[in-house]
Amino acid sequence: MCDKWVAWMKACVCGGSMSILVNGCPTEEISIHRGLKQGDPLAPFLFLLVAEGFGGMMRKATEENLFEGFGIGDNGLVVTHLQYADDTLCIGKATVENLWAMKSILRGFEMVSGLKINFIKSSLIGVNVREDFMEMACNFLNCSRGMLPFKYLGVPVGDNGRSFSTWEPLVEIVNRRLNLWSHKYISFGGRILLLNSVLNRGVHGAVWIGFEWKDLVKLSDFGREGWFNEEVLRKIGNGMTTSFWNDKWKGERCFRLKYPRLFMISNQREAKVGEVGVITDAGREWVFSWRRRPFLWEELILSLREDSEGVSWSLMEDKWRWKLDDSGVFR
Repeated sequence: MCDKWVAWMKACVCGGSMSILVNGCPTEEISIHRGLKQGDPLAPFLFLLVAEGFGGMMRKATEENLFEGFGIGDNGLVVTHLQYADDTLCIGKATVENLWAMKSILRGFEMVSGLKINFIKSSLIGVNVREDFMEMACNFLNCSRGMLPFKYLGVPVGDNGRSFSTWEPLVEIVNRRLNLWSHKYISFGGRILLLNSVLNRGVHGAVWIGFEWKDLVKLSDFGREGWFNEEVLRKIGNGMTTSFWNDKWKGERCFRLKYPRLFMISNQREAKVGEVGVITDAGREWVFSWRRRPFLWEELILSLREDSEGVSWSLMEDKWRWKLDDSGVFR
């Protein structure tokens, strides 16, 4: 069974392949022979398997009375370490024997796993420990000295848990996360009321019960993302507030999605419609700028010019148009 597990892990680590995007087009696949790459979905699981080895070494050292942890309560519970992903907190009594055991365990873990402990980012914190012992211990482990209180996984440790100021930063972080999630769970009736309020007030500076205009286009309809974008269209006035490539102002799709190859070589990815449509003696004329000569996509450029024609320019600002009503107004 052990050989089978080793074979499975070796196949996952050494049997993968990858390709490189060049101008938006993937190249031929390249075989990987040197482990998982950053961003691979298997990487966290492989790390947890390796980190579990450190936990096993700590438990074995405790069983052999080589490392003395910290006892909690009267039921014999002893805590030696806490682990979450790559964050590890070792807990033990301030003795020379524990220092030797800790250094031996860390060194053994490095040799077995191939990982390297970053002692520069590591710190030693003492609770009711003499100054001379702390100085000796930091030099022995080659790490810096930390102070109470400190944060572990974003939670304050060693501070006054009854004080509001201790938990205020954490509560603020949670509130920010909840504000980002709140628009995803608004009811259908709430969405209609929200749309009506914002669209009647206009695009610029539209804020209602904590929502902004950019939140509207992210609203989902029973799991279908972008439903709002499908029902609105930009009506061009002077073209100075509508993105030429990223906003949907002609047709059913924005030009970035309809002409991805041209978008990749464009120097005007963030340009507005009014900036691409330049005023000349003969009127408005589309002037494009490319990073290189697009000799392979002349037909695409002609098609893009045809799709861009028929704009009724004016001095007014661009507006949103509601496609589900003939008047273009959301009622």
